[in-house]
Amino acid sequence: MRNKIGWIFTGVVVLLMAASSIDKMRGTEHALHMTASFGIPPSVYRFLGFIELCSAILFAIARTGLIGLVLLASYLGGAIATHLQRPV
Repeated sequence: MRNKIGWIFTGVVVLLMAASSIDKMRGTEHALHMTASFGIPPSVYRFLGFIELCSAILFAIARTGLIGLVLLASYLGGAIATHLQRPV
């Protein structure tokens, strides 16, 4: 039972991160608005989406789950730092 719950939580995290990264890579209106508000060029934002998707895939695979977890934690730490910056 615990194993199934773990897989469910992992799946939810991977789906949310994949949806976020695909939004960034497609360059939707919301993603472009966020890019402008943070002062990040759209090309860099697309690359960040690619990094996020690769990290989520690594997290989903059992053998590479630990490195995926470290990459996702680092990515989200950077996202938090970006959100906490004062606008210049």
